[in-house]
Amino acid sequence: MAIIKTRARGLKLDDNFAFTGTITGAGEVNTPCFYATMSAHQDLSDNVSAKVAFNQTSFATSGTYNTSTYRFTPAVAGIYQFHVCVVGDSQGSSELYANKVYLFKNGSAISHQSDGVTFNFVSNYARQAPITHNITDTADTDDYYEVYVQVNDTSGNPRAFRYGSYFSGFRIGTSAW
Repeated sequence: MAIIKTRARGLKLDDNFAFTGTITGAGEVNTPCFYATMSAHQDLSDNVSAKVAFNQTSFATSGTYNTSTYRFTPAVAGIYQFHVCVVGDSQGSSELYANKVYLFKNGSAISHQSDGVTFNFVSNYARQAPITHNITDTADTDDYYEVYVQVNDTSGNPRAFRYGSYFSGFRIGTSAW
């Protein structure tokens, strides 16, 4: 295929091009990728970190998300973008005090929501609150990622609410350079 809209130094990028055939080398593949959710609410101990039971997937390429261990193992080295949302639920009106979400890598926390800032309602308690967290990390083929949550409420009976809670990720590239 010949491209005729060129200048001496390269393509004129403000023009439109009609390509026939296959274009290669224009980007990278964003797999493996996954989107995991919870099939049921998860009871938690008050103000104690616990792994979130994301036990079902809408999609998970290359078998990289394990719905029994709630872990993502990339199997392909690269840079990954992760998105997490956990809805903390006090199960009672005006009883949710604070909520925090963590992303663990190989069994250790590598980040938590908003650099350690938690929702803290002080004297204006809510019943539920979603905590979202986005992070980019470089992974080897055998690294694994998990989500933990810590919900503190005045009833002492918190849970991770299944509706609106998710854990997803995808490879954005092979290197940062």
